[in-house]
Amino acid sequence: MLKNKLNLAKQYAIKQHKGQYRKNNKTPYWHHLRDVVNNLEMMGITDESILCAGWLHDSIEDTSFDFDDVSKYFDKKTAQIVSDVTKETRLPKNQQEKNYRNQLLNSSLCVSIIFSAIGISF
Repeated sequence: MLKNKLNLAKQYAIKQHKGQYRKNNKTPYWHHLRDVVNNLEMMGITDESILCAGWLHDSIEDTSFDFDDVSKYFDKKTAQIVSDVTKETRLPKNQQEKNYRNQLLNSSLCVSIIFSAIGISF
């Protein structure tokens, strides 16, 4: 079951980020997502929701995939983790960063683990 859900998360992530590239405009964006999941696995993470959130962590922020989609296709725990690592893009830019820092400071262990894996992949 774990591999099926992870493969589904990978497929959704690649599909949702199709045509998006990293800042160098050469590397497909999904490579970053793969790196985050690899980092999670190297950290010994086996929790299905956390690993799926590794693939999907930028979906709400950067694609048309929303909280309800993540919850529907995966589960509410995965959707909550993804939501908790998502920048609130409806805020002005300077407030986005302040809000994001507060998210980091007040995050759950699952979210902290995702943030750690993201930080390692940059």
